[in-house]
Amino acid sequence: MTGASATGAGLYAARGWRVWQGRIGVQGLSRVELLPDEEGSTYVRAAGSRPLPSPSRKLIFDWRDGDVF
Repeated sequence: MTGASATGAGLYAARGWRVWQGRIGVQGLSRVELLPDEEGSTYVRAAGSRPLPSPSRKLIFDWRDGDVF
């Protein structure tokens, strides 16, 4: 997973990365916090021959100080 700017999006798309169509969140101290500003610009790529998860599921990332992406 990576966050791509409008300038960099073509680079990722040309190499098989796809925009994640589902919700994105981060595990906060007591709950999952959604990150709507990251939706539409977050690119994912399957590992090896594994399929990507269904976009009906959320991508949830671990919390860390500073920007998550």
